[in-house]
Amino acid sequence: VGDLDSHDDICAEICAGTGFEVVSTDYRLAPEYLHPASFNDALAVFEWVAATSTLPIVLCGESAGGNLAAAVAQATRHHPRHASGQMLIFPDLGGHETSRS
Repeated sequence: VGDLDSHDDICAEICAGTGFEVVSTDYRLAPEYLHPASFNDALAVFEWVAATSTLPIVLCGESAGGNLAAAVAQATRHHPRHASGQMLIFPDLGGHETSRS
């Protein structure tokens, strides 16, 4: 549902409120692109940021983007420039729907 334009204001607010540099990813979406296209896009952006910036990396995402941020954090946990934090906004990380949160 979201894209770079719909979340530009949110990214700008995060940047202004934290002083962090913000990189927003325009990853490929399902159903036009099947898994793992979006993950590969997010991972490629992580690799680019890790190679071009010396600043700490905090992964952030909302909904499907939160799921991608968590997946990239997990996949890069042994990377020399692994994420120093995550900000996940209502990601779907699995779990059993009948159990408690």
